[in-house]
Amino acid sequence: MAKTPRKLKKARARHAKSCEGKQAHKSKKEAEEVARKMRAERGRRNLSAYACQSCGKWHLGNRR
Repeated sequence: MAKTPRKLKKARARHAKSCEGKQAHKSKKEAEEVARKMRAERGRRNLSAYACQSCGKWHLGNRR
């Protein structure tokens, strides 16, 4: 098996860090449901679901 290029290893590490500490949701529907509950319970008006390009799952974040 060929060695992984150094740049690719660094990119993978960066992507892994971007998901660190975030709740991952399996579907958009699940993530939006959690966001809706958090908006109602905690008053987080600008919270929304987004598809993560690093892990392929869904996270919650602030709308821009």
